[in-house]
Amino acid sequence: MKIQASGHALITREKAFGLYLRRLRQSKNWSLRDVEERTGGKVSNAYLSQLENGQKKIPSFEILEALAKVYGERLERILMLGGLLELKNEPRDDYFQRRAELLSPGYRGLLDQVLDLFIKHEETRKQNEKTDSKASK
Repeated sequence: MKIQASGHALITREKAFGLYLRRLRQSKNWSLRDVEERTGGKVSNAYLSQLENGQKKIPSFEILEALAKVYGERLERILMLGGLLELKNEPRDDYFQRRAELLSPGYRGLLDQVLDLFIKHEETRKQNEKTDSKASK
């Protein structure tokens, strides 16, 4: 399945998921071999490299479970991003989620802060509208 954001190149689900896995590994400063060791050999370094480069289809539940455990990531999140689980109220192909997963952890943190500012601004605006509405009555 190819995913296209307006004006951007096509990217397969496998490639996007591979980039996500690579970011998780790099955020820990681990090599491919480190992950292989930490999963007890469940995920070989060669297989992980192929996953990260989008050369393999989304792996089995068991592989994703092992990766979630070593990366300290919620299993549901990895399953959802891998396309094996669709959570209610969280569209599997959510545009902003896919884009955010391509960012480094540091930039994702900054993005969260910016979104928090926008949300607070919107809440304040709505509160001011309510106050203005009550005052005009």
